[in-house]
Amino acid sequence: MDENPDLSDIKILVVEDETLDTALAQAYFHKLGCQTEYVQNGKDALEKLRDNEYDLCFMDVNIPTVNGLDVVKALEKYGIKPCPIVALTGTEDKQKCLDAGMDDYLNKPVTYEGLREKIIKHTQ
Repeated sequence: MDENPDLSDIKILVVEDETLDTALAQAYFHKLGCQTEYVQNGKDALEKLRDNEYDLCFMDVNIPTVNGLDVVKALEKYGIKPCPIVALTGTEDKQKCLDAGMDDYLNKPVTYEGLREKIIKHTQ
């Protein structure tokens, strides 16, 4: 695997409602060169994942309107498997996220290397 792959063609949806976490993620994704879109709640995440193509989604579990676990369950219920979804949370149990249908898990606060590793793992 390439140590420094070009990630500029990677399109990522980030679902995060906390301003500081979003700002940190934006800085890291900018440095990584990925194309990113951001939404702040589960309802908007469902719409984006249903109507757009992404290579990867990083989803906070505790988001307004519909929590991240329920977003993934709803996608599955309607037969929508848009892209790998990585849970972002500091409180949820990893197995609970995986059991809900998420593909992977990343503890918050996120790090540059943590995001980079998950992007490469799920898109290369």
